Amino acid sequence: MSPLFKKPEEEIVAVFDIGNGSVGGALVKFSKRDHPVILYSHREPITFTAHASPKHLLGSMLKLLKSVSTHLAKDGLIHLKTSPFGGHRLRDAHCVFAAPWYISQTKIIKTENEKNQSVTKEMINELVRKEQEDFNKSLSEGKYIQIFGPDARLLEKKVINVKLNGYNVDDPIGKEARELELTVFSSFMSQEIMAGVEQALHSSFAVRAIHHYSYALASWSGSRTLFQDIHDYFFFDISGETTDISLIIKDVLVETISFPMGRSTILRKIVRDMKITPEVALSYLTMRYNGTLDKAFAEKVEAVLKPLEEDWRDLCIAGFSSLQKKFTLPRATLVTADIDTSGFFLGALAQNLPPELILPHNSLSAIFIGSDKIQPYVYQLPEVPADSFIGIESVFLNELFKNN
Repeated sequence: MSPLFKKPEEEIVAVFDIGNGSVGGALVKFSKRDHPVILYSHREPITFTAHASPKHLLGSMLKLLKSVSTHLAKDGLIHLKTSPFGGHRLRDAHCVFAAPWYISQTKIIKTENEKNQSVTKEMINELVRKEQEDFNKSLSEGKYIQIFGPDARLLEKKVINVKLNGYNVDDPIGKEARELELTVFSSFMSQEIMAGVEQALHSSFAVRAIHHYSYALASWSGSRTLFQDIHDYFFFDISGETTDISLIIKDVLVETISFPMGRSTILRKIVRDMKITPEVALSYLTMRYNGTLDKAFAEKVEAVLKPLEEDWRDLCIAGFSSLQKKFTLPRATLVTADIDTSGFFLGALAQNLPPELILPHNSLSAIFIGSDKIQPYVYQLPEVPADSFIGIESVFLNELFKNN
C-alpha cells in the first residue's frame, strides 16, 4: 500500500451498544500498538413497560439511540476537545447489536479431494458463497420472514476457523491439503432496523461510515482476548428481553441459542405479582442476593423470585440439552449482564444441574465479566463510568483495527 493511503496508527470512533434493555454509546480511541481508550461514555435504559411488543421495542430502541447519539455528539465531542486527544477527528461509527435485532448461524463447511490441493482465496470464497446462498433461502422460510419480513440484510459474514486435514491453521492460503474445513459465522438483520439505526446516527454525526456487528461475534472475539487460558466455555449474554447462550469449543464459536427471558421479563413478573414499582423490584433483587432482606419479608419475596429463577434455569437446561446432542459441554461459563440483576442470574447458574447433562462436577463455573475483568485490556479516562458491554466491544473492535 502506498504511504499516501496508509491507515493511521490511531483513530477516534463512536461505538454504540444497541441492546433491548438499554442503549450505550462511547467515544473510543483505537490503536494499532496499544489497548483501546474509552474517552467518554453514556448509557440510557429503555423505558420499562408492562408489555413489550416487538414494534414498541423497536420504536423505543430507535428513539433511545437518537438520544444517546445526540448526547455523544454534543457533550461527548465537547469533552473530547478538552481531553489530551482533542486534536483527533471523529471518523467512523461502530454499532454492536444484541438479540433480537439480528439472527445468526454458525456453519461448518467441509470439502475433500482425492489428493492434495493448494488452498486459494478463490476456493474459500466459493465455498462461503454457496453456504450463503443456502442461508439466504432459509431467510424466506418459517420464523425468519415473520421476524424480519422479506427484506433481510447481511450484517456480517466471517470465517472464524480453518482446518486442513483435521488441524487448525491460521493462514491456509498456499498450503496443500486433501481436506478443507471452514467454520463460517453469519448474521442478518432487517432492512427496516438497519435503515432506522443509520438514520438516527446520521442525524447526530457526520461520520465517514457506519459499521454493524452482532454481540455474539463481538463477545466471542473479545472474550478470547480477556480469557486466554479458557478455550471451551459457554458465553451468556443476559439482556433486557432475551438470554443468548453461545458455545465455544477449542476457541471456536460453534453455536448460539436464544430464549425470550431476561432482565426486563424478570422485573415485569415481580412488578405484576407484588404490585410494586420497577425500582423497588430491583432493590428486592439486590437485597435477596446480598442476604439483607428482613426474614419475615424475605419469604414473601422468595415466593415470587424462586419460580422465576426456576423458569429461567429450566430454559437454560433445555438449551444445554439441545447442545449436548452435538457437542461435549464445558463447565466454564462467562456472563455479561446488567450489574443490578447479575446476582439473580449468577445464583441460578450456581445450582447443580440435572444428571442427564454430562458436565464436570455436574455444575457450571460462572465468571461475571465486570469492569475488573476488562480493565487490563481497556484504558479509560478517570471520569468515564465503567461499562462492561462497551469495554468488551472495544476490545473486539480494536483488534479489527489492528489487523486491517
